[in-house]
Amino acid sequence: MLTPSVSSPPPPPKVHNIQHILDEAAQKPRKHLGSQLYATTTELPKPNSFLDDQFGYASKPKKLPRFSINPINCTYTIRVPRFYLKPRQRQQIVLQRHLWGARVYSDDSDPIAAAIHSGWIRGEWDETVDVKMLDPRLSQANDPSDAQDSLEKLPVAPVIPPADMDLQIELLMLPKLEEFAGTTEYGITSRKSSNHDGLSFTINKIRWVDEGMGSRGQERTAAALKRRLDASAALLSLKSGGDEVFRAVNGLTKLSA
Repeated sequence: MLTPSVSSPPPPPKVHNIQHILDEAAQKPRKHLGSQLYATTTELPKPNSFLDDQFGYASKPKKLPRFSINPINCTYTIRVPRFYLKPRQRQQIVLQRHLWGARVYSDDSDPIAAAIHSGWIRGEWDETVDVKMLDPRLSQANDPSDAQDSLEKLPVAPVIPPADMDLQIELLMLPKLEEFAGTTEYGITSRKSSNHDGLSFTINKIRWVDEGMGSRGQERTAAALKRRLDASAALLSLKSGGDEVFRAVNGLTKLSA
């Protein structure tokens, strides 16, 4: 007589102690180094891969800048427009796994993927996935305030991004590591690496914001601000010149009359 098959329970969550890395970094002064807008570039996926079958594209997140000072122990904010937090986009990020490490990630990792892997926000999966079997922490109840406030410690369960909010992910920059572990956490699997020559980061806190239509999707660097000011000045100059031409034409019309 055949017995019904029983799904194996998910493995217990792993504990990643990163305190010694934080202690080493804490010897450096703490500054905030500004922010950048989260953006990606798209490329062709590997043929016949899951990305190819389900999405038809692969993507790479914008790299962190080259900082003018030693960034270790400093914070840097990634401003994520709400578009990238939609279910379809989070599903693509989970599947792509542009992520190296556990709790501490290589500085070329996707910050959204890191936020999912660390348990700050919830990933997304298609209808064939039994989410309850991915990680027991995904089934725990959320505190409603987790989607409204700034979170400085991990929520009990990853937060489902509210549809009407943007996200600010504050990174804490950390030293170079010899090796980044590859683990499965909260339904997303990070990659292992032992040859990364850059720095690392952990997520310090997240904040839900509404940036408004005027500033959403805009960079806030000094160079970006200068470009917007120059563009505004050019528009004003064009408008002013247009008015003068209009007055001159009207004047000729009157004289001719």
